[in-house]
Amino acid sequence: MLGISIYPNLIDINECKKYIELAHQNGFKRIFTNFIEIESDDDLNKFKDVCNFAKDKGFEIIIDVNPIVFETLKNKVKDPLQFFKEIGGTGIRMDEEFDGKFEADFTKNKYGLKLEVNASSTTGLIDNIIKYNGNLNNIIACHNFYPQSYTGLDRKLFEEKCKYYKSLGIRVAAFIGSQSKKAIGPWPLKEGLPTIEEHRNLSIVDQAKDFMASNLLDDIIISNQPASERELKELSQLKENSFNFSIKLENNISQVEYDSIFNSEVEYLGKIISNHVRQDYSSYMIRCSAPRIKFSKNPIKARKLNTKTFKVGDVLVLNELSGRYNGEVQIITKEIPYDKRKNLVGRISSFDKKLLKYIEPNKPINFIKIK
Repeated sequence: MLGISIYPNLIDINECKKYIELAHQNGFKRIFTNFIEIESDDDLNKFKDVCNFAKDKGFEIIIDVNPIVFETLKNKVKDPLQFFKEIGGTGIRMDEEFDGKFEADFTKNKYGLKLEVNASSTTGLIDNIIKYNGNLNNIIACHNFYPQSYTGLDRKLFEEKCKYYKSLGIRVAAFIGSQSKKAIGPWPLKEGLPTIEEHRNLSIVDQAKDFMASNLLDDIIISNQPASERELKELSQLKENSFNFSIKLENNISQVEYDSIFNSEVEYLGKIISNHVRQDYSSYMIRCSAPRIKFSKNPIKARKLNTKTFKVGDVLVLNELSGRYNGEVQIITKEIPYDKRKNLVGRISSFDKKLLKYIEPNKPINFIKIK
């Protein structure tokens, strides 16, 4: 699930609503917002207005809090949890831990609010929640974002924490950062807002591609507001838990070759299949069999190529010289000799070559044409 962040205490509420509407149109379904920086009743009213607007659009809304926020709200409302529910909250993110018993009791709250734990720094909390008979089915997890350069999570640590929560059946989220110059976060520092440091200077699409290819996350949230309309549109074209490969096409490919890349869906043995990694993949290439099934009766003419090898990232479609393999799509993962039975149709981007480390059986492949 894709999400955005909103900061009604920092950005005009009408601009927030426009941003929410744009995200809604592009298929985003989740919102993160930060109550930690609320300083006045006016701020509180802004959040009420914007969150209720988002609720009416069907967004899941997670509200970031800490112990101080709860103490402050107790002086303003009778029941803080009822207040969060009434303004459209789906869950509460605990930026800091309480004592384990508080969290365990929260997981059984009568309003059905989710408890979102801090996946980046929480240690031992889940054990405490279990000790106090908490309901793990009502827990989700979300990593931090890091506004200061070189402070983002180490990738190995990030992966370890994600795998821990996934092993417990707990849904996990993390943040990516817009590169728009207009985008801001909850603090004045503007050095990007990624979860992992490797992402800080990458395009927002490449950040998302990396997370989606890893299969470690259930939700990906834009941390700063507003991402550009173009960024939202490009993110909406990605497919979750898939390889999203941007491909630069060759100029002279045929319609069948084009359709082998972008229109490979076909019914096979009672199921609809499309381009995906075969279960029996090799160390030299990813093979996609769906288009060879779909286009078995559409012979593809061979095209000569002045090269001795196919290189990593080359995308090939097998031609009529390959017989029954005509139409098969192959993505080269290790250099191989040139073969006249294979037509070069394009190349994936330099960044996307790095995603090949995430190869696993049956992973879907979504090609995105570079214009």
